[in-house]
Amino acid sequence: MDIKRWWAMFFAALLTVAAAICALNIVVDPFGVFGDSFFDWYAFNMTKNPKAAKISYLNANYENYNAYIIGPSGSSSFLPEKLNEYTGLNWYNTFNYGADMAYTTQLARYIADNFEAEQFLLILPYISAAQYDMPPKDATEWYSPYISGGFSSWFKFLFANPRYSISKIRDYNINGYLQENFDVFIPQSGVYDKSSRDVEPIGALSDYAPFENDKFSPQSLVEMENCMKDVKALKALCDEKGIELTIIVPPSPRMRLDEFSKEDIAEFYSRLSEIADFYDYANFVPDEPRFYYDESHFRNNVGNMVLADIFADDSIYIYKEGDDPDSLLAVLLYHHITTDGAGDSVSVADFKEDMGKIHESGYTPVSLKDIENYVYRGAALPQKSVLIRFDDGYTSNYELAYPILKEFGYKAAIFAIGVSVGKDTYKDSAEPITPHFSFEQAKEMIDSGFIEVQSHTYDMHQVERLDGDDCRKGVLQKDNENEADYIEILRADFARSRYELEEGTGHEVFALAYPYGLHNKLSDVVLSQMGVRITFTTEPGINTIVKGLPQSLFNLKICEVSGLF
Repeated sequence: MDIKRWWAMFFAALLTVAAAICALNIVVDPFGVFGDSFFDWYAFNMTKNPKAAKISYLNANYENYNAYIIGPSGSSSFLPEKLNEYTGLNWYNTFNYGADMAYTTQLARYIADNFEAEQFLLILPYISAAQYDMPPKDATEWYSPYISGGFSSWFKFLFANPRYSISKIRDYNINGYLQENFDVFIPQSGVYDKSSRDVEPIGALSDYAPFENDKFSPQSLVEMENCMKDVKALKALCDEKGIELTIIVPPSPRMRLDEFSKEDIAEFYSRLSEIADFYDYANFVPDEPRFYYDESHFRNNVGNMVLADIFADDSIYIYKEGDDPDSLLAVLLYHHITTDGAGDSVSVADFKEDMGKIHESGYTPVSLKDIENYVYRGAALPQKSVLIRFDDGYTSNYELAYPILKEFGYKAAIFAIGVSVGKDTYKDSAEPITPHFSFEQAKEMIDSGFIEVQSHTYDMHQVERLDGDDCRKGVLQKDNENEADYIEILRADFARSRYELEEGTGHEVFALAYPYGLHNKLSDVVLSQMGVRITFTTEPGINTIVKGLPQSLFNLKICEVSGLF
């Protein structure tokens, strides 16, 4: 082979490889810059590079939005749906990784020039004045070609390392319902998908290690001049375009605040106040690690508190300095009550004795609404609170327990199996079961003000002896069930349980006790998304519920009567 032919073949091979990489990156489009028409998976694209992918998403969907949140990743917990509610506008959260006012200003200019924008919300943490115009480390930080401009910007994405496209193909084939580390965004709003994090149980403050000093190092706000120059430019842009600008200095944990000198912080505020009015929430909840996902990101609930405070919304709890935001809650679990305590039942005498001990020990029975109002609205709760819980919905709860509860003036919650309401046989069989109360009896108890009747699922409290080999284990997915089918079945089951209970009693269903206490992250997320606000397990322990953190009402534990008194 002569040298000319060899070089020709070599360059042909190079061109073939280059063309293949180019075609792969256009079709797979791991950063979403080419429209992602094949996969249409912007949750992945934004995870890889939110700067590039969000601009492409907005170019295709800009008509749905007219107000924008701009700032670093800590901005994610300011939810567009809350701002929509307060302002009547249609918000999108454009946050990106890192804190860089140089990029934020360019982004704002692009939005103002290309989309309808009535309002900007700028999230401006102290760190914004410590770094500026940071060069991208790799393709995950490249600017969108629509912002940076020029052929070279497009060229970079065309010939980006093919591992990004390969990882998208791989992850697409293993992607499930729950958020994974490769799809952490909700494209329609631009925020992080915290559906899994927001159902994780929240415990006592002592269970949470404080943020460690050695994770942080002192920083100087060396880019103060550039930061404030761009804030001033952003203000001028908004004045020019008739865009309302709101600025929030967001919450930070104590360790983050202590990274900066008092002198730097004072100058930050002094310089900012010369440019525009702003809301200062930097010290909002600095010493409460439960209010943070990690050392840099406060929870969505905290973002909701800040917005509620700004918009004078007193319908939700807003943390105030000095608040003691948590309370202990004991849950006592009963099932069947009988006159003699035969089998697994509790006798009337023993039940009445337990109720007497509650009074003697200084405990106060509370309702589901009481604990919900404590967490969501900051309402008062007795110092020693106990929730009396009954599972299954037996007639004995109505005939024997209910009169005793009324006698003591106690509240209780009963979780009824939907398929068994009013029945004394198992489902459609002739197999006798312990009788269950009717909707009429449930309504009578609820209307008394002493009892709440909630869901124990419709037909997921199955019995292997009666349901056979295909018996479901509580709400868990069966081995032979794919995820999509399982989610549909779980949704349909709870929807029917809720509908029939609400139709039969005229009262809202918002809580669920897991049959046999079995659950997992998938069931927690699905039911939370369906509006379930309180769930119960059979795990032993005393609960800590926290004002402002609704997830502290998930997966509540139970305690033995003997362990309470």
